[in-house]
Amino acid sequence: MLQISSIKKHTLTFFILFIGLYLILKEITDYWFLTDDSLYEYYKHRYNEYRLNKLVENRNKFSVLNYIIPIVYYLLKFLIIGGVITIGIYFNKIKISFLKIFTIVCIAEFSFLLPSIAKQVWFGFWSPEFTVEEYKTFGKLSLFNALQLDPENKLAYLFRALSLYELIYILVLSFGLKFHFKLSFIKSLKIILTTYGTLLLFYFSLIMFLFTLKN
Repeated sequence: MLQISSIKKHTLTFFILFIGLYLILKEITDYWFLTDDSLYEYYKHRYNEYRLNKLVENRNKFSVLNYIIPIVYYLLKFLIIGGVITIGIYFNKIKISFLKIFTIVCIAEFSFLLPSIAKQVWFGFWSPEFTVEEYKTFGKLSLFNALQLDPENKLAYLFRALSLYELIYILVLSFGLKFHFKLSFIKSLKIILTTYGTLLLFYFSLIMFLFTLKN
């Protein structure tokens, strides 16, 4: 019982730390990089003045939803990924601890905050003159950047998502399973690729399908 309580405490701590860091990075982005003036310039050819003013007004308006939505989104994301990995572990006849898996998923998610940090460092110090489009499509360590794709390319989202950060995420998940469940790295990696990898493939397929419908 004491061990379970300790795991719950660590799980909650990592989740709070992640959400806190995510919100801090979002605030920095909104107020130091994607300013009201830059958004006006970016959207002025797409929206009329009324819609532009409403966009900026809603963006600057304090709302509890701005904090609740990320919490609910990431909680559901961690539960889904954790659930899929749990199923994979179960079929490999390994003793299951969903709380441990949830914690591993939470820790691995920190790797997806690295792009925001890299983006802020890059445009804050090395390239202070930038457009909203450049900021939004920034992906120095992705296939999108390596292949120098057009932002309007229908596969742009997919290739932007396939990045070094995705690889780091998979490796952290694998090492997490190796450490907590005393598995070999190869077995851990195999479980992650057959569970999370399948889920990722389904997600990308769904995004591409919806994008096709939209266009």
